[in-house]
Amino acid sequence: MIEREERDEAAGKISVEMIDVLLSWMQNEKRNLDGFIANPVGHVDYNPYLIIDTAQLKGRSEMLGNIAHGLGLISRFKNGDTDVTKSLHDNAIDTIPVVIWERLYNWMQNRVTSMETFLRKASEGDTPVPTSDYQGLAGFDTEKYLAELQMYKDSVEGLGIVITFTKQNLGA
Repeated sequence: MIEREERDEAAGKISVEMIDVLLSWMQNEKRNLDGFIANPVGHVDYNPYLIIDTAQLKGRSEMLGNIAHGLGLISRFKNGDTDVTKSLHDNAIDTIPVVIWERLYNWMQNRVTSMETFLRKASEGDTPVPTSDYQGLAGFDTEKYLAELQMYKDSVEGLGIVITFTKQNLGA
């Protein structure tokens, strides 16, 4: 059983960049949904026999707005905003549905796999570095690449614990 303290420590491993990616996804989804609600004809081939339950769509839009708000608090806390307390940060983590955390986790896991595959193939000589077309004009910053890979790995590790804690303790 994962305790809250372990979850809090793990949440600290999730990089602010990953929180901001998820925040951007939620804001974009909400914008798209709000645009559809306002003008469904402009977003799909309109079928007059199609019944659109705008009440449910509005409820989903509100949920996405709440998730975006929570992610914004987490991001602000991680960026050192003193107006966001640890309690607000922790509450935001608790109120975000586990399916949203899982979405980020899966995306990050795929990113780690593709980055590691690139490194393995490059070490075997199968894949040129991405800048090979610009020979002499640009270089490949291996140090930066490896630091980003480590950031993803740390975030995946932390997020895995957050997801497990949420499922065990918050009934998600």
